[in-house]
Amino acid sequence: MLGLYNPIGILFSGVLIAYLTQSGFLLQRLNFAPEIIEIIVSIIIYFSALALLLKGAIQYFLNRRKDEGGDG
Repeated sequence: MLGLYNPIGILFSGVLIAYLTQSGFLLQRLNFAPEIIEIIVSIIIYFSALALLLKGAIQYFLNRRKDEGGDG
């Protein structure tokens, strides 16, 4: 979903998730709790997906409003 079903987007989202996973392993070496690291990674992924969903919803409503004739 983060890659928007585009081969290039999927590649970049895979790199993002791999980077976050490796960062988590490095943070464990700095004595961070693994649970906290998983929460941080999950929040980053969820907010990334939420931003894409909100962008699509806003575009949908703006296009719908434009099709209905403007200020209404």
